[in-house]
Amino acid sequence: MTSQEQENKALVRRFTEDVYNRRNLDAAVEFLAPDFVDHGVSAGKEGYIEAYKQQVANTQASSSDVHFSIEEMIAEGDKVVSRVIGSGSVDQRELEGGSPHRGAHNDREHQHQPRGRRQDRR
Repeated sequence: MTSQEQENKALVRRFTEDVYNRRNLDAAVEFLAPDFVDHGVSAGKEGYIEAYKQQVANTQASSSDVHFSIEEMIAEGDKVVSRVIGSGSVDQRELEGGSPHRGAHNDREHQHQPRGRRQDRR
């Protein structure tokens, strides 16, 4: 694995930890390019980054103990693919769509495939 691939994987790990686990949604702009597109959300007039942050905020608002862990990560060139599992109790409010119901435990698996590298500002 090249040093660039290692750096890209580290960037994805920091993103997951800062944005998801530390609940620092404002950090997303440090990791995501201004022309970032998430095909899983509809962009409003503020753009995809704000829509993405709102989607993450909705997930976090439903659970006081949600935690995201990277189970697998593969890097090749400027691509990183990671399998992430979010796990937590739905104890604050129901998730959008009403399922699972409040009081239930929820595990969700996601695959993230960011491409390219945003200049790390830290």
